[in-house]
Amino acid sequence: MIWLYGTGDWPDLNVTRLCPETLFPVCSPHLMRTTERIETVQDLAAYTLIHDRDRQGGWAHWLQAVGADMDGFDLDHGPVLSQTSLAIDAAVAGQGIALARSALVGLDLEAGRLIRPVPDELPAEFAYWIVCPKQDASRPKVRLFLKWLLDQPL
Repeated sequence: MIWLYGTGDWPDLNVTRLCPETLFPVCSPHLMRTTERIETVQDLAAYTLIHDRDRQGGWAHWLQAVGADMDGFDLDHGPVLSQTSLAIDAAVAGQGIALARSALVGLDLEAGRLIRPVPDELPAEFAYWIVCPKQDASRPKVRLFLKWLLDQPL
């Protein structure tokens, strides 16, 4: 049994979603203390948006999906970082607002290193999955382990 990150479309494997994920903006609480207050998604346009990998996907897709007026956003600015974890680190450091997956920022939110400036979120396209060969899925120890794993708090 292993875990994979993706759509869950592995026809030769037995797949069980480990946890759902959502996408939402995060930033340092210090950023909110030193600049204008954010009350709506549209207010994010006044801030530096931290991009993950490119400027074409993440923020553009998320903003359109939540109904933001794209004319107010300049997606040609803000740093582009090669990994989501680097974008999250930049947000913790107060460099702007990152678009983050819930599984990656849970501990930072709990510890107060990050906050969610707006409540809007979208389901993530990908998730974490526990997978095993189909013939092993009915084995008692596999079923017992999977049940234990799914019963753990997130």
